[in-house]
Amino acid sequence: MSSLVGFVGTRKAKNILFACLARMEYRGYDSAGIATTFSGKMYSYKFAGKLCGLKEYVDKNPSPGTIGLGHLRWASHGPATHKNAHPHLSEDGLVAVVHNGILENYKELKDKLKRRGNVFLSDTDSEVIAHVIAEHLTDGRDLFAAVAYSLPLFEGVYTLAVMSSLQSNVLIGACQGNKLVIAQSAQGTFLISDHSALPDGVEKKAFVESYQLCTVKAGSFHVIDRAR
Repeated sequence: MSSLVGFVGTRKAKNILFACLARMEYRGYDSAGIATTFSGKMYSYKFAGKLCGLKEYVDKNPSPGTIGLGHLRWASHGPATHKNAHPHLSEDGLVAVVHNGILENYKELKDKLKRRGNVFLSDTDSEVIAHVIAEHLTDGRDLFAAVAYSLPLFEGVYTLAVMSSLQSNVLIGACQGNKLVIAQSAQGTFLISDHSALPDGVEKKAFVESYQLCTVKAGSFHVIDRAR
């Protein structure tokens, strides 16, 4: 089962993401990745193999910012390769997504996007999510609105976390048929698929349930029901 984590706070996100991902290695995975954003730029690194290999590479490259996403993947759509690892970015690089589950209508959505000129870099259903959200984001909506407008298009059971280099202070999470955990500590706020991977010092915990989405900031979070 794939694992995801998001963090936004006052400390460097990279180290916190790696610590949480390391606590979820027991769930099994074939590839790993993280993304952070800072000053309007996205920094994304992916690796087909063990988390330690990804960390060794990231430690030699810039990954600034106090907001980020991390993921451990079990291959479902597409083999266990670098290009199929998460996070997945939109074509313009403005949106990053980590996703657990199956997007059942991804082929239909992907074909429509291709006809509009979108170019895909992976074999996954998950990359489609980033492209769809980015289209709504460039319509002038903020990230929350872009995700909210996109969710009714997605069929299947999933959890996902989204961030954008245009809004470096907020993560958006959503579920359908699964759950996500939100937790706060002195470090910041977490959005995670496995509560046992949270660090010590968590002060507040909530769940994002099916047909809900959430906004997560450094010192606050909100969970909202959405139309079924």
